[in-house]
Amino acid sequence: MSSNRNVELHLLACLDALLQERQVTRAAERMNMSQPGMSNALARLRQKLDDPLLVRTAHGMVPTERAMQLQASVRAALRHVDAAFAAQSTFDPATARNTFKIAMSDYVSMLFMPSIMDTIVREAPSMRVVLGPSDALRLRERLEEDGFNLCIGYYTEMPEDLHVSDIFTDTISCIARAGHPVFKGSIELGDYVKQPHILMVGGTHTTTVEAKTDAALKELGQSRNIVMWMPNQLTLPALVASSDLIATVPTELARRSQFRSQLQVLDLPFEVPDMRLSMVWHELTHHDAAHRWLRQKFREVAAGLSPPATRQPKPQPKPRRPRASAAR
Repeated sequence: MSSNRNVELHLLACLDALLQERQVTRAAERMNMSQPGMSNALARLRQKLDDPLLVRTAHGMVPTERAMQLQASVRAALRHVDAAFAAQSTFDPATARNTFKIAMSDYVSMLFMPSIMDTIVREAPSMRVVLGPSDALRLRERLEEDGFNLCIGYYTEMPEDLHVSDIFTDTISCIARAGHPVFKGSIELGDYVKQPHILMVGGTHTTTVEAKTDAALKELGQSRNIVMWMPNQLTLPALVASSDLIATVPTELARRSQFRSQLQVLDLPFEVPDMRLSMVWHELTHHDAAHRWLRQKFREVAAGLSPPATRQPKPQPKPRRPRASAAR
């Protein structure tokens, strides 16, 4: 079996540039090479990989199926190499010039970013932060292909070889306007499922909050009356406060919105597992001092968040006869 290790690192970098630019001249400029040099690299890659890689069409150069399959792996390999050879100098936030790319929802951004940015402005004024939307179904792609360094959210499943740190636990509550005609400080299950709901969606899928809620209802043979779907969680409280619609949200969001939007924050009439807010990152940044510093700052902010609201235990029926004493 022939080895692929004779494809040198420079050729892999050329392949990455070619697949990103899809044009030999621009790929050469990206690599600070001459156009003939990049053409030669493409010819060598075609020979070594036994595939044309880029095919000229009426719409320009188009990657082959094999090239598309290689692109993510080649980019990840190059990032691994960059991380391995990066200088491990003493990290000084005051002079560091890193740009952090973080994926999170608008709600998580509300919880963390005011404190995080205050810290960065004071301690690391030359650092920059780029935020993007979270996507629980594409964690690996976000970290390997989309250039994100950190994903923060309520995730239920994730690839085993990513690094994970749970930083906050929250419960789930229902919100309704203070003068709601049905809900007066508590909820019955029948009323909950009948009332019109707003459903929070993240990208093309429901959020972890909604998924956990629907799973718990399914076990009871129930489902909600969904009349509206929306992608922005922070606008939910204002919409609920001005209508008879209700919504199911993280308790911390409900707590922060309660007085501003004149809402009732109500315990759900059924059990739903708590949610774990997690930071997820790749091995590529696991040992990097700047990224370790950033992750620690998120942990510090999380430690200052209010604890999740405690649900009152449901009363248990009294036993008919006294039980014998037992060791406690």
